[in-house]
Amino acid sequence: MEPEKKSTTKLVNAFAFFTMAIIATLIILENVLGLTGTFVYAMKTAESVLMLLTLGISAFNFVKDKEKGWKIAYWIIIAIYVAAIAFIWIFAKK
Repeated sequence: MEPEKKSTTKLVNAFAFFTMAIIATLIILENVLGLTGTFVYAMKTAESVLMLLTLGISAFNFVKDKEKGWKIAYWIIIAIYVAAIAFIWIFAKK
């Protein structure tokens, strides 16, 4: 495996690990303990950002050798995801 690909794989694996840790914590906090609030809200945002990084890197590796249309679709999807996160931060009721 190329050194660049190996370091990218390690990074994606780290993002995936921390995303899983946050999701597990959120399940306990929200569903078992019934907690809500700023901390839970911040953790949900961190989860969304880590998911974007994890899936975004993997998806980019999928489209990087494909035709131009795939790359355009990738960037449109990334823009929609980022806009959705921003929309939630701006308009979500706390």
